[in-house]
Amino acid sequence: MEYDDRVLEYYPQPCERRFEFIDAATGEIHSHRHIPDFLTIREDGFTLEEWKSETKLERLAERYPYRYVKERDGLWRSPQIEEQLAELGIHYRICSDAAISRRRVENLLYLEDYFHPAAAPCPEDALAVLRAALKEHGYLSFSQLQAAPYELSADHLNKAIADKLVVTDLDRETLAEKRLFRLYRDEVLRDFTLAHTSERRVPMLGRFQLDIANGTKFEFDGKELTMVLVGEEAVVCNDESGSSTTLAREWLISALEFPFA
Repeated sequence: MEYDDRVLEYYPQPCERRFEFIDAATGEIHSHRHIPDFLTIREDGFTLEEWKSETKLERLAERYPYRYVKERDGLWRSPQIEEQLAELGIHYRICSDAAISRRRVENLLYLEDYFHPAAAPCPEDALAVLRAALKEHGYLSFSQLQAAPYELSADHLNKAIADKLVVTDLDRETLAEKRLFRLYRDEVLRDFTLAHTSERRVPMLGRFQLDIANGTKFEFDGKELTMVLVGEEAVVCNDESGSSTTLAREWLISALEFPFA
């Protein structure tokens, strides 16, 4: 949770509260004492959170079906707790270990020493080299940044990653694989790059330098899209099946600023 950019503050086991639940099947009223695992403060308000393993949640849902509900998207909810807390202006959510990225955990453990308060900061001159390299190329692998002409040390790169001074994808790329782990200029470029993981490229794209104009074809999220309506703020595209996708023009221009290798 301390690595979630959206969390401003959090407090473990912040309170104790008793909730009443109505069993829709029998009409009975059940009262349960509950101590949330965390209170988190985000820009959108206060949230009480319950953290449990997927296995335990499944057992609890069988025992207390009026309290625990698993939605079609795989997320867990407690509608009756949500309703009661909403009256107080507080959000509620249930978190399962199934939703935690194993790769992110591995990467955070890899960076563990660099999160320590006593860890030396990444020097400003190293950050300047890193930012200039990414400004020029859009993204580079960890090993490329260690090699000439940049020759950045692993410690400096790891510290920059740990302090979130550079954009990476800790959920999908493994930091231990230096030749494959990439550091990006910004989040827009990262997201667009990762959407093009397929080796297939639309032939007419060349090095992905294209015009934002009606009839232009390009690949996005594994699909070949054709621009059919170009506006000042948005670009409407159709895929091969005729389905439409709308992309923000500013986002698209920014993502295409650098050619993809």
